[in-house]
Amino acid sequence: MYIGITKAIQDKYKIKPQSVVDEIPDILCWHAQKFIFHRKTGLLIMNNKTRYCVVVFDIKKKEMENLLPIFKEQLIRNMMSNRID
Repeated sequence: MYIGITKAIQDKYKIKPQSVVDEIPDILCWHAQKFIFHRKTGLLIMNNKTRYCVVVFDIKKKEMENLLPIFKEQLIRNMMSNRID
């Protein structure tokens, strides 16, 4: 899975982007955008092909290092609550 992040996320969490050499199918590509709600930071992560969105709310700098497992867990929860196999 590939998650593209914005410059704002790179600056806030001091993440260096990695270059992607292989072609990744659109269904596995996601893009993240940072938002702030009630002084807590969240990420809106959207799939490039389906436009399906996942929100990860109140994320800390420590958790950004392990974003992929947190994202996968939230994606599973969302799909289960939407009754998607």
